[in-house]
Amino acid sequence: TVTIAYYFWLQTGGVAFALNDAAAAITLGVMVSVSDSTAGSIQISDAAVDELTIGHAIGAAAASKPCPIMLTGLEA
Repeated sequence: TVTIAYYFWLQTGGVAFALNDAAAAITLGVMVSVSDSTAGSIQISDAAVDELTIGHAIGAAAASKPCPIMLTGLEA
């Protein structure tokens, strides 16, 4: 929850850059989800049922580097 005293940006679709966590490199086209280990980062989606897939990679990124992604799973 963000109170009225703060400003924030919430992007729910389209092209965005997100920080890849330190687990593995991300390759073009893979589905990505919120990171299990690093808050505010993404990771390659795995088979976990309760994991939120937020989109797919439209570029590649090494571990701990920004990755261009197409956000698709955040619409309310």
